[in-house]
Amino acid sequence: MMRRASTTTFAFVSVFVLALSPPLPAEESVRRVNDGNVVLDGVPEIPERIGEELNRYQNVRGASFQDWAVEGNGLYVTTRFADTEQIHYVATPGGARRQLTFFPEPVSGADRRPGGAELAFVMDEGGSEFYQIFLLDPLAGDHRRLTDGASRNGAAEWSPNGARLAFQSTRRNGRSNDVWLMEVGNPDSARLVLEAPDGSWWGPAEWSPSGDHLLVQQYVSVTDSRLHLLDLESGESRRLLGDEEDPNVHLAETFAPDGRGIYLTTDRESEFIQLAYLDLASGDLEVLTTGIPWNVDDFALSADGRRGAFEVNEGGISRLYLFDPAARTHRAVEGIPVGLLGGLEFSPSGDRLAMTLNTARTPSDVFTLALGDAPLEHGELVRWTFSEVGGLDTEAFVEPELVHYPTFDRVDGEPRRIPAFVYRPPG
Repeated sequence: MMRRASTTTFAFVSVFVLALSPPLPAEESVRRVNDGNVVLDGVPEIPERIGEELNRYQNVRGASFQDWAVEGNGLYVTTRFADTEQIHYVATPGGARRQLTFFPEPVSGADRRPGGAELAFVMDEGGSEFYQIFLLDPLAGDHRRLTDGASRNGAAEWSPNGARLAFQSTRRNGRSNDVWLMEVGNPDSARLVLEAPDGSWWGPAEWSPSGDHLLVQQYVSVTDSRLHLLDLESGESRRLLGDEEDPNVHLAETFAPDGRGIYLTTDRESEFIQLAYLDLASGDLEVLTTGIPWNVDDFALSADGRRGAFEVNEGGISRLYLFDPAARTHRAVEGIPVGLLGGLEFSPSGDRLAMTLNTARTPSDVFTLALGDAPLEHGELVRWTFSEVGGLDTEAFVEPELVHYPTFDRVDGEPRRIPAFVYRPPG
């Protein structure tokens, strides 16, 4: 969500300018300004030149990947051309971003309806954080609200056939995060399918391929998250992983294409969050990234289940891996610029992988990686969006150096080393 510059930022800039300014002559009158939020007493007027320079940095834009177009030959992104993030369509790499929504409030997400062109998105109203779910026709530009307009809603998940939408809502009592289900053609059909039994966050994570079960995420705290499986026909749910006696991280990723298991990330077997596979019949949990001593932050699986991809946080730098589900093997992708990446999603045909990438010299922009015939093979990384940087010369931006420093904490008798980024001025 975009945020306006705070008065704290303004006060900080003012004090910074004052510190660099020469003392006022004794005969000069003292300037006092009170705008109702901050009082400036004895602070010289900020030169217009400084405001203009700061404005360039504040107007740097970025673009975030949201979804593939129905045929896989275009992308939906969110970006800001005016004051708020809106949905745009990009037809080709480097092509113009065609704006599809024009709301005064920022739009979050754009999840395309399976087999169709319509997009489900979430939008706040007046900063109330009572988010509503909307349906957009990107061809006609029409939109309609699907939720009730009064409760807080989110975590929308399409059924495999695109007919139904599972979502989280506080509609029952205005507080509890329950799981609801609706026929998209008839929003009045929305019904409660899982009543949250406590004050933690509950929400749909993924539909089973058959469409008769729903994987549900329960979030208690940063160290305690649990997974449940809801039978939509019987209404019965069972806990798959996690409990209060032995809290661990269990974050849902996706079902396997055959519906017999799920991929998830967990720290149950390690101090790191690892990619794992849970067999639903036996309950066996298989950790798939035991050789990687870093947190796995994101995972995607192609529609046919032939290939996967995940991102690892290596001391603050993202590293992309391709994954072979059949062989249970993975390989790091070389040539990705140093930075942070996320939003991984395969194209409908599975021949490309989309992502959002942010580096020290580029704002967040959308890229795709061409994939080879084998699951671990890849080709060229292609940049789709070139976000505006306020006329700044990004080649002059300093790329950080990753360093490690010791702390008081010790592992095997040696000080634990903490990663940090150092930005050294040129020269």
